Amino acid sequence: MPKPKHVSPSTSTRPVSFSLSIGSGLLAATSTLLAKLTAQASDTVQFKLPFLGLVSVPNRSILVPLVVLSNIAMWAVFTRALSASSSSAAVTVLNNSANMIASALLGYVVFSESLSMRWWIGCAFVLAGSAIMNRGGDSVMPVPSQSKARAHHKYL
Repeated sequence: MPKPKHVSPSTSTRPVSFSLSIGSGLLAATSTLLAKLTAQASDTVQFKLPFLGLVSVPNRSILVPLVVLSNIAMWAVFTRALSASSSSAAVTVLNNSANMIASALLGYVVFSESLSMRWWIGCAFVLAGSAIMNRGGDSVMPVPSQSKARAHHKYL
């Protein structure tokens, strides 16, 4: 009976882990947006329901559970990305990059926040670092043998 071919997780799941990493960052940005809306919320939100008419609901009673749910979803997607990837560093950097950019854009659109040139330059560096980490090969650094490690520590 022939052995099944082993597919390297890094090559077969790279698009999946990339998408999940970005998705978890977008969910984190959504949670940030909802938390900021919660902090700035008025006392009530009014809904006009077909059979009940105008209903007033405390605004925070809607937003706080949404913040919690978006955080739960972000952590679920983030852990799936970690499981699908051979590099936890790449997943973390992509998550943080997506979160940072989406949070900035949401802040600009929703709250009319301005972003300085310094911020955009820093953002470009983060993206460049993300691209370098994600593009790098799946090479693994060799573990030094015990004798070499002892010899190295002898001189420290």
